[in-house]
Formats: sequence, C-alpha cells, structure tokens
Amino acid sequence: MSNPAPTVVVLLPLLILSAPLLNTLYIKMLSFAITIPVVPVITINKCKQRHLQRLRQRVSASIHHDSLRVLEWDKLCDVVASFATTSLGRQALKDQLWSLNQTFEESLALLEETNAAVEMHKHGTLRLHLGHLDAMLVKTAIQHARRSTPVSGNEARAIVTLLQCAEILQGDLKAAIKEDKDWHGRFMPLTELILEFVINRSLIKVIEQVVDEDGSIKDSAASRRKFGDMGMQKNRTGYPVLV
Repeated sequence: MSNPAPTVVVLLPLLILSAPLLNTLYIKMLSFAITIPVVPVITINKCKQRHLQRLRQRVSASIHHDSLRVLEWDKLCDVVASFATTSLGRQALKDQLWSLNQTFEESLALLEETNAAVEMHKHGTLRLHLGHLDAMLVKTAIQHARRSTPVSGNEARAIVTLLQCAEILQGDLKAAIKEDKDWHGRFMPLTELILEFVINRSLIKVIEQVVDEDGSIKDSAASRRKFGDMGMQKNRTGYPVLV
C-alpha cells in the first residue's frame, strides 16, 4: 500500500492557508441563508406591529370617549361652549374639549390663554363681545377670497365688522397697557396676539363706499367707478358680488 502521508503533508499547509478564506465564505453564506427568510418576516412583523398599534389607539380612543360620555362630558362641553358668542366659537370649543390628542404642553398653553381672557373680562374696558358678528359670513368670505371667487356684499360687510371689532379690541388693549404697564404681562399670551393684528383700513373704506350696511351695492357714480376698480360683477342669481 502507498503511504498517504506525503499527500497529507502537502495539503495541510494549503488547508491552513485557506482556512480564513473558507471561514469568511462560510460566514457570508450562513448570513445570506439566514437573512433571506428573515427579511420578509421582519417586514411582516413591522406591518403587524403598526396595525396593532393603530388598533390599540382606536380602542383606547373609543374607551376614552365612552368613559367621557358616561361622565356626561358632552353636557359639560355644551355649558362651556355656551360662553362663546359666535356659532363658530362654540363649535371650536366643543371640538377642542373633545380632542384627546393634545399634549400636556398644549393644554398648559390653552390654560394660559383662558386665564388671560378671564383677566381681560375682569378688566371691564376691553370689548370682547362678538355676538353681533356673523362668523359664518366671515368664514365664507375668507374661503371665497382664498379661491379667488366672488364675494357678496353681505360677506364684504361682515369682513368690515370683523376688522372694526379687531381694531376696537386692539385700541382698548393699548389704552389699558398705557394706563398700567402690568396689564401687558397679565394679558399674556393674548397681548402679543392682539397687538400683532394688522387692520387694513383702506379695505374698510373701499367696502363702505361701495356696499351699504344691508349688503346691497350702492347705486352712485362713485360706486360705479369703484365697481370697475374692484372688479364688481353679478353672480348667477343676479346679485352683485365683489371679485
């Protein structure tokens, strides 16, 4: 029989030299074999986790709403919202009170604004009552303006009322602060918000020259000139509108 020792002796150094390479190749193949089935599994697991998380959030929100209904939270919301003088204000209050997504910081900011409004009401000289303002007409006018669509005479007059209310409130606030600078801090953060109002007096003047208080368009030579300047036209119903 032939002695295999020389062959082993020759192959042994080759195996020793190639061992690191084989080891690396083995690890790569093993990693590849492992990651092929794992990738879709991880993706599926992530999708399941997101789905479960959304499901938990819905269930949690449903439980919160049910608990609030048992506590007659809706009645409390109605009572609090009744303090608002406009329909949009009442609806905004209800939506805010029913919202479950507010953070602690947002709740604190809302509390600060509420305290500032209470202080303004206590002061007595700031005219905060907006009950005479038709908020729905203002909302529609703003929506039409954003879409570059015609604005009716009634909507234009509602904008004038809004701007005048803002100007009066800003003037009252400035007068209160001039009398006592401490009110500037006590009315915060509403102080900065109100002082930042930009009142377009030229717009007020133009609308008042063209539109009567009842929302009808003035029939005069000056008004007709304003019609051309402001782009007045009639809508499908035949009523004049501002473009």
